[in-house]
Amino acid sequence: MLGKSSLVFKLIALIFLFSQAVFAIDDKPWTSDIVTRDFNGQIDDKIENYHYDHESTSLYYLNSSLKLNIINFKSNKVNTIPLSTNKDILSTLPNTWVPNIPLNANVELIDSQVMNQIYKKLSELKMVMSDKEIFLIDNGGGMVFKINLNDFLVERHDLSFTTMNKFGGDVFIYNDDIYHHGGYGLYITNSTLLKYNKNYKTWDEIVISNEFPNPKGITNHTSLIWKDEYYIIGGNSTINQTEIKNDQLLKYNFKTNTWRSLGTVSLDFSNKVDISAYGEHFYILNGDLGVLTVLNVEKIEVNSYSMTQPDNQFNNGGLGNDQIIFICNHLYSRSQPEKSFEDKNKETLFENNIVNYFVANTSTYQASIFKSFKMSDFVNLNSKKNLILFDERKSRNEFIIPIIIVLIVLILNTIYKNIKKGKDKIIQKLYSFEEGVLKFKNKEISLDENSIMILELLYTKDQVSSNDVVGLLVDNGMSMDYASKIKNKTIERLNEQFEFITGSTEKFIQTLKSKEDKRIQVIQLIKD
Repeated sequence: MLGKSSLVFKLIALIFLFSQAVFAIDDKPWTSDIVTRDFNGQIDDKIENYHYDHESTSLYYLNSSLKLNIINFKSNKVNTIPLSTNKDILSTLPNTWVPNIPLNANVELIDSQVMNQIYKKLSELKMVMSDKEIFLIDNGGGMVFKINLNDFLVERHDLSFTTMNKFGGDVFIYNDDIYHHGGYGLYITNSTLLKYNKNYKTWDEIVISNEFPNPKGITNHTSLIWKDEYYIIGGNSTINQTEIKNDQLLKYNFKTNTWRSLGTVSLDFSNKVDISAYGEHFYILNGDLGVLTVLNVEKIEVNSYSMTQPDNQFNNGGLGNDQIIFICNHLYSRSQPEKSFEDKNKETLFENNIVNYFVANTSTYQASIFKSFKMSDFVNLNSKKNLILFDERKSRNEFIIPIIIVLIVLILNTIYKNIKKGKDKIIQKLYSFEEGVLKFKNKEISLDENSIMILELLYTKDQVSSNDVVGLLVDNGMSMDYASKIKNKTIERLNEQFEFITGSTEKFIQTLKSKEDKRIQVIQLIKD
């Protein structure tokens, strides 16, 4: 009996030692499933979402078969890693993730369809990297999944719920924390800023010191982070199913916890443009017009450049909305990527950056070709044009500069009145304009600041071009379009009041063609 017990004990010990030896040889059995190949510029996948790590120059994306693909541009290698989910993940998912399956379907078919649907849904989530860990964030808000890079298991990480009000919101990383800003859902656009608490696995709302500049909220916007500040351009609000474009440059300061509108911008954010960001620059690519617009948030300036369209790869002038585009500071080549241009001690120069994108390969189903170009390859750097974004100096000198302008105008007005003593007496009786006060037949006319500015300009000169009037209003902080509208409305209103009070058939402010150039409109006050 003892001999048999001893034999069993030895057998168990032998099995134990054998198992230990097996696991000692391969303590990570999944490593055998990783496929590594050379990256030749083509991928046989349709990428929904991605994360680009500038530090490692690696592109991460998840396909619909739950395979994590990592393209390393330094080594020109692609690692394809099959992922898996734990058994209880299904119980943590909303019903909308589970497909409708016929009642008479067999168990194998049900399991297959359910998992295929879940894999597809996971591939559509927004991908971010925090603390060298990959997270997948639900587009509608709430759910957070984590890709465990030790065992390559995808698991539900959060203890929150599906909020369904953050669609189109902006997911970004600051100091390795995950944020989710804005979004649409439940028939309203919001502006809430959420921060994911990894310890408690919940979303916390950031209580801002002041209100978001756009009370209607924002979604589908483009952002960048520069020197502890979060900048936003583009995007829209939805009110009663009506889409309202955001035309402001907005920023949030993480240190002061405040929002600020830097001003209204005169840039095209239509659906025909592709907007990307890198460093302190926003890149607005309009292929239809062949123009690249570069907005520098550090200097608060904007410039435009004409495009040369390399290899005619911009899809007849414009990148499609389904194509991925990102900016970095290295250049891909099939042999060896070029050395980074970036000097961390200096500001990033946009002309040294690289635009990267995937274009559809029509010869292969759901395959894409990777393209990489220096800015100088498709942008004419000599075509630089400085554009008027807004007068950022107005905020710093909003009191001093107007006072100086008024004083100068008053001095010039005094000089002008002394010179123009021979003005027609009848006309003098019809109207007068002194010290910012306009009278028609001694009846004082109520004027706003814009009207006074225009009249001061017209009163000091015989003729003023229409563009000069618009330019004066633009210098006072208006956009070009808005300044033109204000000019026209002011002239129309004053002419109507002059005719009603004086009975004169002549217009108080006359619009004529320039004698020197018939293409130019000039404006003048009524003459004798």
